[in-house]
Amino acid sequence: MKSDVLDGFDTIKACVAYKLKDGSVTTDFPYEIDDVEPVYKEFKGWKTDMTKMQSEDEFPEEFNAYLTFLEEQLGVEIKIVSVGPDRAQTIERYTEE
Repeated sequence: MKSDVLDGFDTIKACVAYKLKDGSVTTDFPYEIDDVEPVYKEFKGWKTDMTKMQSEDEFPEEFNAYLTFLEEQLGVEIKIVSVGPDRAQTIERYTEE
């Protein structure tokens, strides 16, 4: 993931569902998207330049909350985080087992 692209936002939004024109809500991507409204979960932005970070210990609390949300929603661990365009700006995450 390219976390540095999100560094400057006050709020980060992630679509978690879709409100259909009949008022019902689904987590499945609708076949027909006319009159469909995305339902977002909002996160406080980290407003921190992450491009110089070299370990996950330096990650802002808000960024860690976003990563945890993504892991829970996707059902996978995020093991690698990109904090910039250079190959050296890749941080491997280690989770406790």
